[in-house]
Formats: sequence, structure tokens, C-alpha cells
Amino acid sequence: MAIEVFQGGSIPRELSSGAMEFLWAKWKTLNATNSMSLQRLTEESAHPLRANSTYMLSAGDDFVYMYVGDAIQAIIRFNPTGRLLSTSESPVARDLLGVYRQAARTLVPSFVRFSSARNTRQIWQGLVLPIRLAPGTVLLVCYTELISHQSEVCEHLFQTSREA
Repeated sequence: MAIEVFQGGSIPRELSSGAMEFLWAKWKTLNATNSMSLQRLTEESAHPLRANSTYMLSAGDDFVYMYVGDAIQAIIRFNPTGRLLSTSESPVARDLLGVYRQAARTLVPSFVRFSSARNTRQIWQGLVLPIRLAPGTVLLVCYTELISHQSEVCEHLFQTSREA
């Protein structure tokens, strides 16, 4: 299992999906205009944002699962809503806790990519988008997709080939 994190001003375009590009652009616009809210971030999209999203509320140095989308629940096979992230036994959750703490502290989004703890052939990628609700309270909108290993290999070959 490995985790890869990109923080800051941009996400790798060759790795992102249409939904991720939509969320990234919308977050940047709402943040720049000081009009950020969960509703504004997720409204007016043709992408299945809610099904692939997890909302995490900061609780001191930890995070509480406030909402877990249907697609995510189907893949992880349970609903962790109401639980603290630190109580998870998954090694991925421990790594993500560091990413979430950084995003909540700096209010800077992150792009993450990691392999599944159960099945190392599954690769996940996602965005962690912070929304400040009040001083010391941050909501993280975590949009996550399961990606195909084969498409990644084909894309890499296409991008790095010298000839068509």
C-alpha cells in the first residue's frame, strides 16, 4: 500500500477526472470570492459527487465521518458515519489522517492517490477540499474514485511514447 499526495495550487491534469476538475475549479472560485459553502461547492454538477463523497468534520486533532456516499459504502462494505477516523484499523486511514490534518490546518486542498488496504490492485484517487465553518472548525469534502489500473498503464504509455 502506498499513498501519493499533491498539495497546493494544482492537480495533475493527466490523473484527474471530469468530476475532480469540476470540484477543483469550483473550490478555487468560491474560495477566491469568499463565498464557500458545502451547498455551493456541490450544486449544479452533472457528476455523481454525492455518491463518491465523504464529509469529515474536524474534532480537535481527529475527524468525524459526517456523511459517506453510497458508492464509497458499497466498496468499503460498511457505513462509518458518526465514527472518528482515528478508530479505523485501516493503514490507509492512518495515512489519510495526516493529509486531512494538513488540509484542515492550512485550508489548502490536496489530491491523493493510494492503493486499497484489502486489494493492492485497486487504486483510489481523490480530492480533499477544506471548508472553514468557524474558527477551529473545518469540514473536509473528500471526493474519491476507484480508478482502473489498466487505463493508467495505457495512459502512461500513450503520454511517454516517442511515436504515435
